[in-house]
Amino acid sequence: MAIPFALRKARLKFLCWLKRRTFKKEFYDKEYFELEAKGWEIWPRDSKLLLNKAVNFFEGKTVLDAGCGNAKTMEIIKKKGFSVEGFEVSQHAVDYCKNLGFNVWREDAEKMDYDSKWDTVFLSHVLEHVLDDYGLLKRALKACKKCVVLVIPEHSFKPDHLHYYSSGDIIKMIEKLKKKGLASGHEFEHVKDVHLPSFVVRISKAGKS
Repeated sequence: MAIPFALRKARLKFLCWLKRRTFKKEFYDKEYFELEAKGWEIWPRDSKLLLNKAVNFFEGKTVLDAGCGNAKTMEIIKKKGFSVEGFEVSQHAVDYCKNLGFNVWREDAEKMDYDSKWDTVFLSHVLEHVLDDYGLLKRALKACKKCVVLVIPEHSFKPDHLHYYSSGDIIKMIEKLKKKGLASGHEFEHVKDVHLPSFVVRISKAGKS
């Protein structure tokens, strides 16, 4: 007998909650960095497709790639004509990106604290990895001048994911940001023709310059 989707979703959300209680950020130093590199090797077409859709949502000229990984995203963003810099929680990733010539520093996304420094703040496959996802969105909106752009996997349950998202979950957070006067609007694209169906989202900052 098949398990109803609502029950499966509730179970996965509970498992994510359990993982958040035992989560250790040491995982992201080298292990996750190597996993991400394999993803670009195995699914280059999907990775580029999602990134190109995200870049189409960018505004302005300056970009912060928050959680820049192995700089694959930064390389493409730079080729598109943007001025990009980024940070990573992994020192291994920071050293790797610096050797490629990018301005990258070590920082925990959940602790970033900037005031309207970049036109666009980009979070690609980051939100599902942090304990306080809504808090991160608030920090990202504070750091941008114009918008925050997200790439978020749909209904994904992996060992390193601390949250499980449907479109309704994301919209709910955005509406909360609007009510708080932090966001003014959003655009949303559901990308299904990739190995890991994902949402590409732009959240416009309230009173953006």
